Amino acid sequence: MQIRTVEDEELHYNHANVYSGDLEWIPIGDQRERFRALGVADPKPLHDDILIAKLRPGQEIEMELVCEKGIGKTHAKWSPVCTAYYRNLPDIRFTEPIVDDEAEELKKVCPMGVFDIEDLGKKKGKQAIVKNGGIACTTCRECIRDERFAAKIDLGKKKQEFEFHVESVGIYTPDELVVEALAKLKEKAVFWFDQVSKEGLNS
Repeated sequence: MQIRTVEDEELHYNHANVYSGDLEWIPIGDQRERFRALGVADPKPLHDDILIAKLRPGQEIEMELVCEKGIGKTHAKWSPVCTAYYRNLPDIRFTEPIVDDEAEELKKVCPMGVFDIEDLGKKKGKQAIVKNGGIACTTCRECIRDERFAAKIDLGKKKQEFEFHVESVGIYTPDELVVEALAKLKEKAVFWFDQVSKEGLNS
């Protein structure tokens, strides 16, 4: 009998593939109660479909796994973030109104849809406005490459306002990651403050 496909395995073998979802957490001591008191779920793999091994008749696996918490600086396996960056929020202002046909042209020029049209009424026409505070702006500068708009748009950045982006690839959600990162930063600050204080006393 030759086993060539996954279908053959399922037909002739029972539980031939061992996946991460088959792992079972066995609490030691009062771990379960401590986790429940903190509102933490039982430890488990992030994905249940990771193939660990393929078994054949008479084979079995016996293993002991230990969970350890660390930071990405120590080893990449502890890094739960794939992308993290920040940027200053855009600051887009009109030095003079852009109205009617020019307003329509400006809206078409921007690839990110930063500008919109505000209807001022039948007699006053239309006027270009910045949509949602211009948050979609990537500073591509397409709006000021056109000579018609270059002198009418002041394209800058808000130096005191930032937008942070954090993407997670691990068990932590992005908002949890930020809190954990701030806690680690505080821990380092306290450590170095103590070191500097000791140095000051010794000198």
